Amino acid sequence: MLKRHRILVVEDDIALANMYRLSLSFAGFTVSTAHDGVSALQAIDNSPPDLVVLDLALPRLHGAVILSEMAGNPKTSSIPVIVVTGSDVTHAVAQASAIVRKPCAPELLLSAVEQRLSH
Repeated sequence: MLKRHRILVVEDDIALANMYRLSLSFAGFTVSTAHDGVSALQAIDNSPPDLVVLDLALPRLHGAVILSEMAGNPKTSSIPVIVVTGSDVTHAVAQASAIVRKPCAPELLLSAVEQRLSH
């Protein structure tokens, strides 16, 4: 049986988080969500996912800090991160595996996820 990849969606907009979760779940992924930066880091530390979909503008901890923390931790440094943002992208997101601009169609996100998990 094929392993179901686990994805963590980190998005503070509940409607967007649900849309991403549903589209990725329908595609066969196991998806969990976090709605702020602190919860995201806890989830990543407790049970490292196979991939993270990350908004940058988050409450409690900015997405760039999450990227930096993940990159500096041997347990999480190899996890691909897809940044989905409407913010200006700076050098702070250099560790991201991909950057997708908001608004993001579910099929665009799904394509980016599948590309990163096929490597």
